[in-house]
Amino acid sequence: GGGSRGGGTTTGVLAWRRAADVRADSAASAIGRSARGEGGEEARSSGRGDTNGHASAVLEATADLRQGGELVEFHVGGRTFKVPAQLIRARPATRLAQLLAERAEAPRSTGDGSTGGGGGVPTEGAATGEPICVSGSAARFTYILDWYRYGQISVPSSVPIAAVLKDVRELLLPESIIVNGSARGTKPPPGAKVARDLIRRVLDRWRGFGAFFGGLLGQIEAHFRAVGEGALNINVVFDFQPFALPLYGDSGWLDAAHVCSAARARALALKLEEEGYRCHFSYTELMVKR
Repeated sequence: GGGSRGGGTTTGVLAWRRAADVRADSAASAIGRSARGEGGEEARSSGRGDTNGHASAVLEATADLRQGGELVEFHVGGRTFKVPAQLIRARPATRLAQLLAERAEAPRSTGDGSTGGGGGVPTEGAATGEPICVSGSAARFTYILDWYRYGQISVPSSVPIAAVLKDVRELLLPESIIVNGSARGTKPPPGAKVARDLIRRVLDRWRGFGAFFGGLLGQIEAHFRAVGEGALNINVVFDFQPFALPLYGDSGWLDAAHVCSAARARALALKLEEEGYRCHFSYTELMVKR
């Protein structure tokens, strides 16, 4: 069993299992309340027809784990996430479930240089095989796993929802999911294509944009490092002081070589938002927030 691989590994797996029991019990309780109509009018009217399916998946995965069921490891952005395999398999149409199925079907080394079939009995309480590599953001992957556990996602205001929906789309989650209590479509909105086309057309005629944009990103990063270190006086209540890029003055546009039109200013804001920043305009400045 797991003890033969060393005390540290066994202790880690047991601690993870106890924590998973608590999280899964809490999730099942919350999903059960929602299924009984205690989740609020917005959640009930959102078309979430698979609430009971998620509750069953959570309960089954929890029971499976308590009985020494299989764990699966996903390697994302330099971090490894270990979850009950049954929780992923319960959603076979998703990309993670497909990757797990592909690994199960692949020939597996037997340790003597030969290969066996894709079957085999997993070691109790341990992840079988090598971690499955998934391209994406490790910080946002936790929200994807929340969907498998709870059937919905809660995203803090510091994380762009558009980036999470992009991950959801690439990992083949349903086309409509609950985010922060509201139903959100995962298909790219028509406005996204308009924005991309606008950026492309503007940047095609913007000589030296790459160097300019790289330098601006460096200034923004330096600004927020200084904010974090307390080097800047923060006068904005309940928020970090934004980075301000002056655009317009008494004599007109301040940077005739770069930001010299409304189209360029808007394209610049859209590019910054692609980097995860939030932007808005004052009368004379582009304000950038984290």
